[in-house]
Amino acid sequence: MDPHGLRNARSFQDAKILFHEEIKRIEREELIDPSVRLESWIISPTRRADLEHWSDKGNPQAFLEHHITFMYDDPEIYISQMLEFEPVNV
Repeated sequence: MDPHGLRNARSFQDAKILFHEEIKRIEREELIDPSVRLESWIISPTRRADLEHWSDKGNPQAFLEHHITFMYDDPEIYISQMLEFEPVNV
């Protein structure tokens, strides 16, 4: 988990955001133990509204698919969003 703001990131193509894909590649290709699961999430203090230009009006699902949660927009659920997230293409 990397708790940082996202105002300086330009899009979902930012290297820190894409790290969730790289860590899954490492899990698939380099880990010997199949019982180990690697994940990477950003818990952002930046408000979703400040980044709504990244997706269709700040669509919460688009951010979850890129492993981004918002601690101030979703204070009651941001932890459960990470723990319960099921990727579409596993």
